[in-house]
Amino acid sequence: MTQAYPLQYFRLFIGDTNNVVASSGSTLAPAKQAGNNTEKWYVNYKSSNVFQLVNVGTGKVLTASGSKVSLESN
Repeated sequence: MTQAYPLQYFRLFIGDTNNVVASSGSTLAPAKQAGNNTEKWYVNYKSSNVFQLVNVGTGKVLTASGSKVSLESN
């Protein structure tokens, strides 16, 4: 039996600062915590052992881009 759980949102904080990682359009940007959806994320199960970090405000996912991280459409 599969059980569904309420979606849990979280914030990604930048160490040694008061900033969070937020979606700014199609890019990532540090931002002061303000409680808006662009700074909230959730984990989405994609397939066997594959998960995505999805931005609540934009629906975009974090993805590897070379040695950096970027946002792409889900």
